Amino acid sequence: RSDRRCCSPRRARPVPPPLHGSARLAAPLPRRRRATPPGPLAARPSSSRALAPATTPPAAMASSSAALAAAAEVKVLGEPIIKPDSDDRLYRHVTLPNRLRVVLVSDPAADKAAACMDVHAGSLCDPEHIPGLAHFLEHMLFLGTDKYPKEGEYHDFLAAHGGAHNAYTALEDTVYYFDIVPERLREALDRFAHFFVAPLFSEDATARELNAVDSENSNNIQSDTWRLFQLSRFLSRPGHPLAKFGTGTVATLRDAPAAAGVDVRAALFAFYEAHYSANRMTLCIYGRESLDELQAWALELFGGVPDRRLDEPETLRAAAATPPFAPAEEGGALGTLTHAVPVMGLRVLTVAWQLPASRPHWRSKPLHYLSHVLGHESEGSLLHLLKARGWADALSAGESVGTAGWSMLTLSIELTDEGDARAAEVLDAAFQYAAAVRAAGPDARVGAELVELAALSFKFEEKGAELSRAQHVATALRHYPPAEVLSGPVLHSANDPAALQTFLDALDPSRALAQHTSKRFADEAEAALPAAELPPPGAVDGAAAEEAAA
Repeated sequence: RSDRRCCSPRRARPVPPPLHGSARLAAPLPRRRRATPPGPLAARPSSSRALAPATTPPAAMASSSAALAAAAEVKVLGEPIIKPDSDDRLYRHVTLPNRLRVVLVSDPAADKAAACMDVHAGSLCDPEHIPGLAHFLEHMLFLGTDKYPKEGEYHDFLAAHGGAHNAYTALEDTVYYFDIVPERLREALDRFAHFFVAPLFSEDATARELNAVDSENSNNIQSDTWRLFQLSRFLSRPGHPLAKFGTGTVATLRDAPAAAGVDVRAALFAFYEAHYSANRMTLCIYGRESLDELQAWALELFGGVPDRRLDEPETLRAAAATPPFAPAEEGGALGTLTHAVPVMGLRVLTVAWQLPASRPHWRSKPLHYLSHVLGHESEGSLLHLLKARGWADALSAGESVGTAGWSMLTLSIELTDEGDARAAEVLDAAFQYAAAVRAAGPDARVGAELVELAALSFKFEEKGAELSRAQHVATALRHYPPAEVLSGPVLHSANDPAALQTFLDALDPSRALAQHTSKRFADEAEAALPAAELPPPGAVDGAAAEEAAA
């Protein structure tokens, strides 16, 4: 729950709305940890330069003119980016001629330089017949480009200069990022930019990297977070994009496609061209250099990212158009309770309400209000009651996933041993508390408190790490106006009681998925699954094994 994409804190601490989903309902596909050990700091390049000749050659003049013309096409945001009073960094939003939107951050005191690219295409975009393709492509971008064809060159360069890199595939996005000693930022950016210009997807690397993806899935099968996440996906409507299996395995990415006569390497190229376009990317570059120099680098290095003028993918439109979970009367999971058996000794009760989309209401933030009142710890709160009865140790509430068409608000209760045995009563208490919140309606005092807390949090925000800022900005740029890319996720800049009431009205048991995770259901689960459906010990046969495990 420490990941800001997964869950709001249980107190009323203003946090950005989740950008990529939750551990239970929209967890990002597993990250490949590629952190590299710090290397020796590179010497700062000398500032001395050769003098220009007295007469500039015609070719150089033409090149300079072309550069000036291209620079003139860069659109710079006229209004300043709103930032905390304590933030001494300089920001600029530009749109390159290829429609790539970029936020530049100049920080002469930075200990590291960093960059992050958010590509608006995630596992929901997977072809039906190749589950895990978006995640597989994420792996492949690290393994060579036209300019830097050597596998591992990017990793080795960062490792030699105190850097680290990583990436993750979420439901709607794939995010790539790195940091490095400031003196080597431009060289790292050149390598990074070519991921989005001309990756190789070599045959040898394609065959080898399949095993890395398959290994991730093997690890996930023993992770409660991933098992419960996949269980939630299986509970969604058949045919809904959320119901897909997004990690990928050797079975889904090699064996099944081969049996169907599908060339997976060709599918990688097709997916890349269908979803990776400058107009569907957002970038943040963070360095010591001036904003003008960072802008020049952005144009020079990322101006070549193709603009394929892509529209919103049909799968993302479909995912937003129809909420993933159907009512119980239609055979769906809403209004039902699921028992789940963990690998570890978890005792958790969760309630996830399917609500209207929260994104259009980012100024008034109705889900921040609900997270605050459901997750509060003061006397009279749900947690106070459950602790007094000895049924719970902790509680959290927050938006767990959101799209343009719907969102999920998840209440998670960590049970004591007694609470585990009396989970039905805990669930009743949770629904009764939600009903009381619903009946009370919008509370102006609570709303004013949230506005004030958010303003204070933003005003005195700590500076934080360079890479964290780059990640936050690149991903937030997809959802907020450029001038409010820092303030938009935090500040409550509008009051909308009518919208809040709509969300309150949806806090009904008939619109909720309840899940009790406990070892006490082990015998029940074993009895429910025929022996033929249980995987043998150690089996990790792709999606089928994960389904059986869940």
